[in-house]
Amino acid sequence: MSRGDLLKTYLRPDADIQLDVETGVLRAFLVDDTASVTVSVRDGVVTLSGRVGRYTSAELVERLSRQVAGVVEVSSGLTYDVDDRESVAAPVPFF
Repeated sequence: MSRGDLLKTYLRPDADIQLDVETGVLRAFLVDDTASVTVSVRDGVVTLSGRVGRYTSAELVERLSRQVAGVVEVSSGLTYDVDDRESVAAPVPFF
């Protein structure tokens, strides 16, 4: 058995990968922003484009898309309205 034969078990049609990203990632984690994100897949490379509300949403979608079976690479062009990386609650003072 060759290395190519082994890799074939991981190859999936682009349409299946795209459907998994759209349903398993976008619809599950971007309830309000789903319509503003476009997913395209070519040769296992997922391209994300569009705009979401928060930086953390864009980062989550990119990270989860990488975990979809058959994805070779993710190219994210997602933009966001609010950079919420620094929006951490202030520490509660200890008395």
